[in-house]
Amino acid sequence: FTLSYFYLFTFYFCLFTSALLLPFASYLFTFTNDLLLFYAVIYIFVSHEFALHNKLMASLQTQKQWHVVYTRSRAEKKVVQELNLNDIECFLPLQKKLRQWKDRKKWVETPLIPGYCFVNITRKEYDKVLQLNNVVSYVTFERKAAIVSQAEIEALETMLRQFDFEVNVTMENFEPGKLVEVIEGPMVGLKGELIACRGKNKFALRIEQINTSFMVEIPASCLSAVPENVI
Repeated sequence: FTLSYFYLFTFYFCLFTSALLLPFASYLFTFTNDLLLFYAVIYIFVSHEFALHNKLMASLQTQKQWHVVYTRSRAEKKVVQELNLNDIECFLPLQKKLRQWKDRKKWVETPLIPGYCFVNITRKEYDKVLQLNNVVSYVTFERKAAIVSQAEIEALETMLRQFDFEVNVTMENFEPGKLVEVIEGPMVGLKGELIACRGKNKFALRIEQINTSFMVEIPASCLSAVPENVI
């Protein structure tokens, strides 16, 4: 970490400076007490910096962030089971679909994004997730594990809790749409984009880190434009 190098540099710089000044101590300081005070100041400064560094590192170790993992084919629910057994918080977006068999119909829950699962983990749990049998790797963004905000997770959960509108997933790169807010119905309060898709205007929640948009077709009366200065 950059801060770690900074504190180490500060520590060694103080030691190096004190070593350089030691031969000239008798000239720089008239009394022995002044020399002791000089070293005391250096010790306090370095101790304070290391204490701040250790505190920061401890907070980073316990701070949770949402990431996304690739799963083995058709193993999304198995990954959730493995994560739960290891007390790791996760979120697998599911959507109910009516499946037709020869003799019957049945509602089943299927992964909204096949091959993906969200995990809310600390730095300590990062490698633990990769050790699970059905986890392939983390989804990366700019060569680092992609981070999804808590607000994006909550928005997606809200979108999936409603049953009035079907949620569609796409990885197409749409031009940025007009910013809108849902003002009526089960998704009231959600903010997203109004995107033109195949001749229809759809409300879209875009998660750029995984290059995915979640879209629903909502009546225009349920949407309101969001002023740019509000975002």
